Amino acid sequence: MNNALENNWGNINLYQATANSVNTVFMNVNEHLTPKRTAAIAHEAGIQGDIDENSMYNVLGINALTVWDLAQGHSTIANNGVKNTLHMVSKVLDSNNKDMYNAPSNGTKVFDANDCALVQKGHAGHHHVRYGGRHIQHVGPARRRQVRYRQRRNGFVVRGYTPQHDECVGYLESGR
Repeated sequence: MNNALENNWGNINLYQATANSVNTVFMNVNEHLTPKRTAAIAHEAGIQGDIDENSMYNVLGINALTVWDLAQGHSTIANNGVKNTLHMVSKVLDSNNKDMYNAPSNGTKVFDANDCALVQKGHAGHHHVRYGGRHIQHVGPARRRQVRYRQRRNGFVVRGYTPQHDECVGYLESGR
């Protein structure tokens, strides 16, 4: 099976596949795990959207998930397997610098930190923002940083993280 733009990468390992967005390699992984288990892993990471448990293609992201779901799932990996509740504001101080609000900081361990480190290592090889498989911009040394640009029919999503910090931005047009 060829990857996007009919690229055939031949036999490569999971690190190379992750680093170069060779998503077809993960079809083989999904055959062994099963689509049901792949969906369960995504939900364990904190993704709440519907994921087709019967489709071998669910590992390729065929289900329309929200930017919030993507940020939540990837932040769990970036946080070494600890799922935290996403929040827009982490802290509010009054005019006297007294705490008025602190976001919840206690997380739930859902994945082994070593497993997450392996995923992070794969992401560390991804040094470029890509658009449809083409290089757009060099973003420098990765240091366990992943940046992805994914165009959709009606917008795009940019996602990036370093350990314990996750950013996910989406732009979606309505009415198209």
